[in-house]
Amino acid sequence: MTEPASLKDAAARVRGDLRELDQRIAALTRERSETEAAPLPPDDFADLVIETIDAAAVGYVDRLQNDLRAYLAPAAMKDEHTAIALSGAVLCTGQPPALAMGAPPLDGRALSLPAIWFFFGDLIKPKLAEAIAAMRAPENVGLPRAARAARLRALDEEIEDLETRRAALRGQIREAGVQLT
Repeated sequence: MTEPASLKDAAARVRGDLRELDQRIAALTRERSETEAAPLPPDDFADLVIETIDAAAVGYVDRLQNDLRAYLAPAAMKDEHTAIALSGAVLCTGQPPALAMGAPPLDGRALSLPAIWFFFGDLIKPKLAEAIAAMRAPENVGLPRAARAARLRALDEEIEDLETRRAALRGQIREAGVQLT
């Protein structure tokens, strides 16, 4: 028969193992949050901004083409002036043609950002890159995007492994009928 002291020692070791697993999981979870939230290096940030502009511009092209297909069909055009007014309203406001045509020309509606990026992106992107380069880099700049993504994957895998180990240890404890308090 096992001595009570050795059962207590075993239970203390298991509690210590669980505590270590919990502390390691907490530390890795904190590191993951900090890694994800850390500011990007300025060059990476500029690249991300430009990629975002390009993606929005592509999305605008799709929307513009759909609007033009739907509303600039020959049957919808009574004359050349209607076609010009309608296409101008759609291009400038980013509104569906039915809404765009209901408003007087230059009614104060701003161009949508995707429309601006589509039409003027090649002018805007270098200026944004210059502005970002001229900014003072934030303190505690994080990893570049590629390294960040790799580190986040590694942290996720390690956290998952530790959580699996913790669950297995707790399962073994339950199967043994031991209660750890």
